Amino acid sequence: MDPSTKFGKTVERFCLWAEGDHHTLADARRNLLDLMALIAEVKHLRYSGDTELEFPRRGHPAWVEDLARFGDLPFKYYRVVFDPLDLDSTDEPVTGDLHADFADIYADLWEGLQAYQSGHIDEAVATWVDSYVIHWGYHARSALLAIDAQFVSYR
Repeated sequence: MDPSTKFGKTVERFCLWAEGDHHTLADARRNLLDLMALIAEVKHLRYSGDTELEFPRRGHPAWVEDLARFGDLPFKYYRVVFDPLDLDSTDEPVTGDLHADFADIYADLWEGLQAYQSGHIDEAVATWVDSYVIHWGYHARSALLAIDAQFVSYR
C-alpha cells in the first residue's frame, strides 16, 4: 500500500475512534503513534494542484461537541513546555488540555479526510502534513507525553 493510502486509512481509523463514545488512553496512544510514524513517510509530499478546491471545515460549534466526547478520558489537564530544545528559556510550563488536544487533532484530520474521501488524495495528504507542522502535531506530541506519563505513573 502506498504511503498516502496508508496514511489516509490511519486517519480514517483515528476519526472513527474520535467519533466514538468510548475512549481509552491505550487506544489514544496507539492512534497518535501510528499517525506520527506515518508523517515521516508522507512529509515530503506537497500539493501542487487546483487551489480552488473547497472542502467542509469544522466550525467552533462542532469543536465544542467534539471536545465533550473526550470527557471519558481519565484525566484532562497536564503540564506543557512549549519548546523542549530551548535550553535557555525561562518560560514557565503551562497547562495542557487532553480533551482539547484530541478535539483539535480530530478537526484538522477530519478536514483533510473530506478531500481524501472525495478522491483528492494528494491534497488531503498535503493538508494533513501542513496542519501537522503548524498545529495538530504540537497537540499530538504534548498529548502523547502526558499519556505516557500517566502509563508509567506509580501514583
